[in-house]
Formats: sequence, structure tokens, C-alpha cells
Amino acid sequence: MGAGWSAEEFAAVGADPAHRGRRVEQAVAAIRTLWTEDVDYAGTRVRMDPRPVQRPYPPILLGGTAPAALRRVGRVADGWISGSRADLATFGEAVAVARGAAQRAGRDPDVLRFVARGSVRVRPAGDPEQRLLTGTLDKIRADFDVIAQQGVTELFVDLNFDEQIASPDADPAASMARAEEVLEALAPR
Repeated sequence: MGAGWSAEEFAAVGADPAHRGRRVEQAVAAIRTLWTEDVDYAGTRVRMDPRPVQRPYPPILLGGTAPAALRRVGRVADGWISGSRADLATFGEAVAVARGAAQRAGRDPDVLRFVARGSVRVRPAGDPEQRLLTGTLDKIRADFDVIAQQGVTELFVDLNFDEQIASPDADPAASMARAEEVLEALAPR
């Protein structure tokens, strides 16, 4: 879940973006309640069926990068999922904010999940771009350890921003073959 960021989207639904954080917290509480019990609302008995298979309910991961959003993760969510533009080299700073908020709220920070959406770009050895998750498959796999040291518990390998795979100009069959090759090579061992 996310609180939203687009002024146009808030305007379209007539919502005040200044209160989005409070609405997210209320929504998380409401969803969890409906996943576990029947409730009375405005004189009507409300029940959600089918209820989730996971007990007591599925994890709720929140997005957002603002310090307030990260603190909300620590207080009310089961974890945080980054956007694809997250700087994985500084991911640990966001993790620390969420974990600190969990601890201050009396929650166990060790149960929080931190899911990084990592933009992967496979390139030949010696490529001048030296960012995390860019380079040879061996270099990218080594970057997984660097990212894990930032507190990431799960890494979502995202190929959508690799112009050699996801560009409208790329050959669809070649893109699919390359994507399958990359994902197979980077799959958990």
C-alpha cells in the first residue's frame, strides 16, 4: 500500500493530500480488522469473505520514501517495499528509520520485511557504469550481498528499466530470451 504522491490523483478524487498518512494508518487497521472478524459499521454487520488463508492475515507492506512514511512502516506495517528508483547504496538509512520507529512503538523491528526493487542492467565486464546491480552477472550477484548488508530481506529483480530488454525499440523475442537468461542466472541457488 502507499499513501500516494500525485497531486493530480488527489485532485481527481477530491482528497486532501495533507491527511494521507492518517488515512493509510486507518486503512491498515480497517483491513486487518475485516480480515479477522465481523464488525458493526453504521448499524450494519460487515463481513469480508473469503478471509485470507494466511493467519492472522497477509503481510501489509507500505511504500513511501519520506521519513514520515518510513516511521509509519515501523509503527503499523509488516514491512516496506521500495520504489524502483531507490538508491540501494543508502537503503540502510531508510531501514534504520523504520526499525527505530518500530522499536519506539514497542514492536519487534526484526520481524519487519524490507523489499528492495532493484533495477538490474547486465553489461559486459569493464562497462563504465559502476552502480549496484549493473555489470556482469557475477558482479550483480555479488551486489546482492552488499544490498543485504543494508538490511534488505528480499530483493525484487526488476528488468523494466534495462533499455536492452524493456525498450519499445528492442526486439520482443530477443528481449524475452535475454530476460529469461538473466532471471535464471540470478535465481536463488
